Amino acid sequence: MKFINKIHTKGFMEGVYLAEPEANEIALFWLGQAGFLIKTPKGNTVAVDPCLSDFCEKKTGFKRLVPAVCGCEELECDILLISHEHEDHFDADLIEVMAQNGQFKEIWGPCSIIPWIQKFGLEKVYTQLEYEKKTELPGVAVTPVFSDHGAETPNAMGFVFDFREIRLYYAGDTAYSPELKKAVMNLHPDIAIMPINGRFGNLNPIEAYDFAKEMKCQILIPCHYWMYAEHGGLPLQLLDMEKEDSVPKVVWLRQGEGWVTGPDLV
Repeated sequence: MKFINKIHTKGFMEGVYLAEPEANEIALFWLGQAGFLIKTPKGNTVAVDPCLSDFCEKKTGFKRLVPAVCGCEELECDILLISHEHEDHFDADLIEVMAQNGQFKEIWGPCSIIPWIQKFGLEKVYTQLEYEKKTELPGVAVTPVFSDHGAETPNAMGFVFDFREIRLYYAGDTAYSPELKKAVMNLHPDIAIMPINGRFGNLNPIEAYDFAKEMKCQILIPCHYWMYAEHGGLPLQLLDMEKEDSVPKVVWLRQGEGWVTGPDLV
């Protein structure tokens, strides 16, 4: 069996280059699955868990159903930020291409990705992250936080980005637990990016909405749905939750689409 005409969309990085968030704004692009690219007013770019290749299918048999927003050789960023080692978050085929071509300056992540760091010879540009230890970039501070993704991924993490006037919580892969609540609640995020597929140790739409509401987030951005058939995801449930209670507001992004927002979150 052979598949032909595998495509990816064109022009994604041009949109990133042209985005110019103002001093109190950020630009946020959805790469698909749990991948996002963030651009700061200083022009710094952070790619979080980008998944663009067929590496997941090679390792797990899960076939991507949505074209990648760009080719592996096109994605560029200053910081490549990894939450954990699962194939749809650490896309090894993508990262190998990016490393060979110098498409990122640094790679940050938990100790669980060190075998890959060593395999690709990235020791000089790798920063090992630990829970609650803040790392600074021009215009943003990144704090790794606990993620409850099961016993097989004990070092999985989420991230809180502090842009001074906006705080963004990227949950990574996680279920709801008292430990998760304790790790994130006191950081007071304005925006939450959360999985909604409800399988493989992740929040479902109702849990994601309720947790965002519990944190008093103004915005919820759903992710981790419809890339792979096996992962599932019922966004209609999230729409129903929003009808019952309009805060947090759900911001839906098309894959490849960007959203520029400031302190007023509009």
